[in-house]
Amino acid sequence: YKKNGVLHYCKFVGETVLFASENEEGYEDGFYKHGKYPFVLDAMYPLEGTLFSFGIIAVCRDPQMYIDRLDKIVLDNLRFMAKPRWLFSKSCGVDTDAFENPDETIVWVEGNIDDSRGRQITVSDVSAIVSNWKTQKIDELKETSSNRDVSQGSTAGGVTSGAAIATLQEAGNKTSRDVIQGSYRAFAEIVKLEIELIRQFYTEERVFRIVGPDGMSDEFVTYSNANISGGANGREPVFDLKIKTQKKSPFSQAATNETAMNLYSAGFFNPDNAQSAMIALEMMDFEGIDAVKRRVSEGATLKKQLDEMQQQLAQLAQAVKMLGGGAGIAGDALSPHPSPAATLSPSSEGVSAGKSSGGVAEARSRAEELAANGYSRALIEKARPDVGK
Repeated sequence: YKKNGVLHYCKFVGETVLFASENEEGYEDGFYKHGKYPFVLDAMYPLEGTLFSFGIIAVCRDPQMYIDRLDKIVLDNLRFMAKPRWLFSKSCGVDTDAFENPDETIVWVEGNIDDSRGRQITVSDVSAIVSNWKTQKIDELKETSSNRDVSQGSTAGGVTSGAAIATLQEAGNKTSRDVIQGSYRAFAEIVKLEIELIRQFYTEERVFRIVGPDGMSDEFVTYSNANISGGANGREPVFDLKIKTQKKSPFSQAATNETAMNLYSAGFFNPDNAQSAMIALEMMDFEGIDAVKRRVSEGATLKKQLDEMQQQLAQLAQAVKMLGGGAGIAGDALSPHPSPAATLSPSSEGVSAGKSSGGVAEARSRAEELAANGYSRALIEKARPDVGK
């Protein structure tokens, strides 16, 4: 209960108070310093100013009641038409037991038999207004309960595309998504209460196990309220929380596949478009977006490494050419498919092998080995990113 704006706790049995926080020292700020009740109401359709709410049964009760009444009218009419009733004069002397027994082939009567002594009750068909009104009530119930035909797999005439059907199904689930979003907000309030309780009661360090994204790697950390309790200056930090559930999107598999195809067609997985793709992905929100961001980032990193290796190969070819290796390696070493016969021929105008220093001879020998073994091609093929993985 709250007293003077402060939340207190009282435990009692009958009329005997066992514990009352307002009578104890140390509870001047209340039993909980956050001043909120230790529970969160997750109401489907809340009523303002009350703890009560109403659910889907209360919403659909009245339309279903009218549908049942109209259905009873139609059924009664069909029953009277299937088993007609008769009007008889009391003086006609009809054997009613034999008349009501379908196994009796003969029904005895007294006196003459004509229309003036007995007549069948004529029952008219139900008016079309009743049938149309029942159909409208059924449609109203579908709209109220969000139980449309597409939600059950049925579609209107002319809708045959899988993507169109998936889109209609997701549009039909907007009411359920709004209701689920209310549960997300309630969960966020619960987490805020937990943080406030940690701020108040976690005076000793506690050990927590943090599970990695892959579900395998674990990390153990110690934590207390030393950094959030405010300390001597009394300045407590205020948290701006943004809580997301691990899997909250109700998208179907067809809609997810359609999103992947659209991203591929837009060039999001091309390493050359990695920067613009990351900017667009930051503004988007769909299931598995973190994995897509990681793949795009890895593709950009591999592309950067490939460019750096190609630049190093070009510098190596230029250095060999300046040392007298000729132009043989310059073009062939950078080709993804160098010819096996690509070797270095000593230049007659360059430094001869016998007179060259050890460093020049070693560099020339190394360059010839790289070109002959196709090292450049293997390096380029290994560094090329495989976005398909």
